[in-house]
Amino acid sequence: MASVVKLPARNRDGGEEGQVFMPVIFTAIVGILAITMLILQLGRAGDLRTRTQTAADAAALGAVAAIRDAALAFQAEGLMPYGTRYESAPDAVWERAREYARRNGAVLEDLQASGIGRTITVSVRSQERQGGSLSGARNSYARAKATAKVFFPGDCYVNDTGNLDESERGGRGEAERAREEHDGALICNGQAVTDQGLFASLFQLRLLPRPEPVLSVAGIPLGGASNGANQELGRRMAAQWGWTGAEWECLNNLWIGESRWNHLARNDDSGAYGIPQALPAEKMRSAGADWLTNPATQIAWGLDYIASRYGTPCGAWQFWLSQSPHWY
Repeated sequence: MASVVKLPARNRDGGEEGQVFMPVIFTAIVGILAITMLILQLGRAGDLRTRTQTAADAAALGAVAAIRDAALAFQAEGLMPYGTRYESAPDAVWERAREYARRNGAVLEDLQASGIGRTITVSVRSQERQGGSLSGARNSYARAKATAKVFFPGDCYVNDTGNLDESERGGRGEAERAREEHDGALICNGQAVTDQGLFASLFQLRLLPRPEPVLSVAGIPLGGASNGANQELGRRMAAQWGWTGAEWECLNNLWIGESRWNHLARNDDSGAYGIPQALPAEKMRSAGADWLTNPATQIAWGLDYIASRYGTPCGAWQFWLSQSPHWY
């Protein structure tokens, strides 16, 4: 007699549940993968922006280094280097900026000189394109700007003892005779500049802070800012230069004395204008086309002027105090 094997009855309900859940699980996995890819794309885009900003910083520093090197070349030829600026070597400035941008994976798009030609702002873009599918980001380049300035050595002069007669020379002490040994030499910070390495070490190349966009101060639009709001804006912008504490107090005292932080202040006698009392007023155009009415533009120009001429606000304040009538 043949044996009969009974097969188990099909569990229809269980089978249908499995078929229903499989697409749900698949959809969830796809969603998790999509989120993971998006996070990776965002990370890569952020990394590319960081590298592009580094390239901009390097290009700006390279550009002002070219201005310094032009000054060194003038000094080596026995010429005074203090007239050196962007216009002295524009091709070299552009070439150095391009090279430093390229070494850091970027392309130089623009270069602008401002102030007295020793402040350089560069714009670069990345060599590679950003990935990702975010709005406007896919296949676009990362872009960045940077500004740098070359600070020339202060307290320099040409040592000239040629007008002294022999009796004056013979009666001089050791220090005076040492000076005579360097007749015609450039003296900086009390030292005779006897080689290029020493002179080069007296220059400073600095990246200038990238100011945060400021639309209003304490709720007051910049176009109608009060003196107190201008003062607060100045405090914040000075802090970006590292000028806090005593340096801020010096700056505050200086510009209270000059304009009481009034961005529309005008000296009827001299024509000096604005918060820093620029003379002539049109100097501030180098900081922005809105220099007549924008406190932020005036402050940016004034801070750059103080750094270039006096080094720090306290240096400017001490000079201001020593003058009668006061000026800086």
